Amino acid sequence: MKTFFQPQDHVETELDEYLHRVFPGYFAETNVHPQPMVITYDSQNGVVTASVTLRWQRKPDFKEGQHLANFTYQEKRGVGGREYHWYCTSGLPND
Repeated sequence: MKTFFQPQDHVETELDEYLHRVFPGYFAETNVHPQPMVITYDSQNGVVTASVTLRWQRKPDFKEGQHLANFTYQEKRGVGGREYHWYCTSGLPND
C-alpha cells in the first residue's frame, strides 16, 4: 500500500522559491486562478521527487490552462560539502 509522503518544511520552501524563479508568470497578479499550483511529493529509495501542476486563468481574456513539471531533489557536492537542490527533470518553460 502506498503511503503519503510529506517532505521537511525547508525542502518545500526551497521548491516554492525555485518555482517562483523559473515560472514567474504563474505567480503574477494577472493570473487569477484560485489555486495556481498543486504539488505532489514522492520518495522512493531515499530520492524525493515532486510533480507540479501549474494552472492559470489570466486577465483580460480569462482563458484557462495548465502545465505539468517534474522535479528531483538531488545531492550536489560543493566546496562546503554536500548540498541538496531541486532540479527540473521535465516540463521547463519552452521544453
